[in-house]
Amino acid sequence: MMYLDSDWPFNRPPKYLKLYYMAGISYHTSDMIHLFINSAQKDFFEMLLHHYITLMLIFGSYMTNFWNSGINVMIQMDVGEIFVGLSRIVNDILPVAVSLPIFLCLNFSWIYFRIFVFTYEVIIQGSMIGRWKFDQNSNHQTTIQILLIFLLLLNWYWQLLFFKIFARVFTHNDLKDLQNPVEDIDKKEDKISKKSYVKN
Repeated sequence: MMYLDSDWPFNRPPKYLKLYYMAGISYHTSDMIHLFINSAQKDFFEMLLHHYITLMLIFGSYMTNFWNSGINVMIQMDVGEIFVGLSRIVNDILPVAVSLPIFLCLNFSWIYFRIFVFTYEVIIQGSMIGRWKFDQNSNHQTTIQILLIFLLLLNWYWQLLFFKIFARVFTHNDLKDLQNPVEDIDKKEDKISKKSYVKN
C-alpha cells in the first residue's frame, strides 16, 4: 500500500473499475435509504455515519484518481459484509451450532481485514507514510486520513458488539443481533409495564 499511489496522478484504471465502484455506491446508498424507511435500530446514527463516510471515500477516491487505494479499501470492507449477510440469513432460522461457525468467520474477517490490515496497510503505510513521501500530505489527503480514522473507529465499535453477541452464546445460547429495532424494544417494555400493572 505504501507504493500504491507512486504513479499518481497518471495511474490508469482497470477495465471493470467503474462497475465495481458503481456497485459499491449503489450498495451503500440503498443501505442508507433502508435506514430511513425501516424501523430505527439502536445503531441508527452509527450506521448513517458509516455509510456517509464510505460514500465520501468512494466518491473522493474516484474523483481525485486515488482509485487504486479506494478499491483496496472497498474489497477489505466487502469481505466482512459477505459474512454479515450470511449471519443475518442463518441467525433466525438455524440453530446456534450451525450459525456459530459463520459468526466466527465474520469475526475473523472483521478483525483481520477491517481492523488489522485496514489500520496498518491502509491508514499507516498507505495513507500516512506512503502519501507523505509522494506529495507531502496535501490537504485532500488529510481529509481522507480523517475519514479513514473515523471508519476505523466505527469498525472497532461493531467489533465490540460482535464480542458481546459471542458472549450471549454462553449466557443465553443464541446469537441474536443486539441492534434490535426500537419498536421491538418498545413492545417488550410495554409487555413488562402491563405485567407489572396487572400484578399491582
